[in-house]
Amino acid sequence: MDKLFENVYISVTLECAVTLLITYGAQRLVKLIFKRIEKRGIHYRFLSNVLVGIIWVVGCCAAMACIPGLSSLARTLLAGSGIVAVVVGLAAQDSFGNLFSGMFITLFQPFQIGDRVRLVNQDITGFIEDITLRHTVIRTFVNSRVIVPNSTMNSAIIENSNFTTNVASSFLDLSISYNSDLDLAKKLMAEAISNHELYLDQRTPEEIAAGKEKVTVLVRGLSESSVDLRAMVWTKTIDDNFVACSDLRARVMQAFRENGIEIPYKRLVVIQGKE
Repeated sequence: MDKLFENVYISVTLECAVTLLITYGAQRLVKLIFKRIEKRGIHYRFLSNVLVGIIWVVGCCAAMACIPGLSSLARTLLAGSGIVAVVVGLAAQDSFGNLFSGMFITLFQPFQIGDRVRLVNQDITGFIEDITLRHTVIRTFVNSRVIVPNSTMNSAIIENSNFTTNVASSFLDLSISYNSDLDLAKKLMAEAISNHELYLDQRTPEEIAAGKEKVTVLVRGLSESSVDLRAMVWTKTIDDNFVACSDLRARVMQAFRENGIEIPYKRLVVIQGKE
């Protein structure tokens, strides 16, 4: 009797092990296939994770079917009625809400893998790295990962720098003193921006023919101690924009210094008197 029990135990263990091994191989194959065909499409990444999840559910049910005491439960689950019951039960749970949110994200595609996004309400900024059945992974500028539930991503206000185009722009703000030559300062600032190798000219052919300036420098405001200037810096990508603005601040500062344009700053004068 003991020998028979031992043989049955070994047989069940081997069947479960082989089943789980086949399941593991199948999900690895799916990941390999999708890794070769996916580019930046977020729907590929999500579909890959969905198929992997289904494979594991079916594989685990098949492994359960190898165990005599659980075979009837496994057959019920695989037959469909049990799965429906499980789905209905999970529908009220956050996990299933995240699954449906992930489906809506892949359907409407508010972002793609690699897009630079900012979650306005949460003040989270980074690059979309992955999307799973439950959450979306955002890689920040310091190379850390923020794990955001799909339900949050689906309802959040998202600023996407790459939604329709990769072209990026930002303000370049500088201030000069009231004693400085305003027209010269605007000219130097416009020349530095237009001559930068990363600057992207946004003028239409009609505007170029009409003689519109490549860069327009505006007086943004008049503060207590300075005249505040502003210009738009356009580049092909957001990464180029960071580099261009950094270079331009240094170049404009040097041009101002060489031409006698003063950048105001606070000074502290200490007068030491006799006791």
